[in-house]
Amino acid sequence: MMKRFSRCCTKAWLAFGLVLAMLAVLLSGASLALAQDPAQPLYDEGMAQYEWGDYDQALATFEELLAQHPASDLADDAQYMIGQCYAQRERYDDAVFAFYTAAYGYPQSDRADDALVALGGHLYGQDHMPQALEAFEQLVKDYPQSEHAAYAQTSIGWLYGGMGDVERAKIELEKVATDYPDSPYAEVAEVSLEELIALEPLIALEPYEPSFPAYLLLFGVAGMAGLGFFALLMILLVTRRRPAPAVPPPYWQPPPVRSSTRTLADTLITPPPEEFVERRPPGPPETLD
Repeated sequence: MMKRFSRCCTKAWLAFGLVLAMLAVLLSGASLALAQDPAQPLYDEGMAQYEWGDYDQALATFEELLAQHPASDLADDAQYMIGQCYAQRERYDDAVFAFYTAAYGYPQSDRADDALVALGGHLYGQDHMPQALEAFEQLVKDYPQSEHAAYAQTSIGWLYGGMGDVERAKIELEKVATDYPDSPYAEVAEVSLEELIALEPLIALEPYEPSFPAYLLLFGVAGMAGLGFFALLMILLVTRRRPAPAVPPPYWQPPPVRSSTRTLADTLITPPPEEFVERRPPGPPETLD
């Protein structure tokens, strides 16, 4: 009886050890598969270059990753980082295109919400308010549990207010406190809502839009004023009096002669060279008595 029990225990331990060995093999195979992603070295290199501030080189590395490994699990991350590189280089049009590709080209990616919030922010910075509104609404609709959802909902309220739709702005700002009460943007939305209510009379004023004849009259008056100014300028340029050219003084003028007994050397301020001084011929030699 004891021998049978010991044999059962031995078999149980062997089975348990076999299960542990199989689990170890599976885990090592999974880790090996993760470590063998061919795009990982390029991604790590690009991130290191980005963190060091070498955005041009990082951009080239991420683009190389997409060219060599378009089906990699890191392709969406590389596309998002391409947008960040463009933004750091202040190439905002290229950044918008890169973020758009990351958001809508990889909708199942965990980077899609990051790309949408970056896309909306850059579109708003370039005064493309309807397009920015669309990006933020897409984020709230598709990724309501995202960490950016509360910010996106608050931005939706701001954008409607900026475009003059006060009632819709109130509704969207109230959703922040309702849907995201624990978010720090709930308080921000509440303050924004109070300011919006205070400014509602000014926002609701419709701007004056002159009719077509008023525009025509304005353009006509501006054109006539421009032609009159141009004609006056031409008259002034043509009829202005030009000053007479100054007569240059002569190179040298002889000074006035004060006495007929003075020689040329006496009249000059600066004595002339010796060869120009008047010379008298020598007289006859004196004779001795």
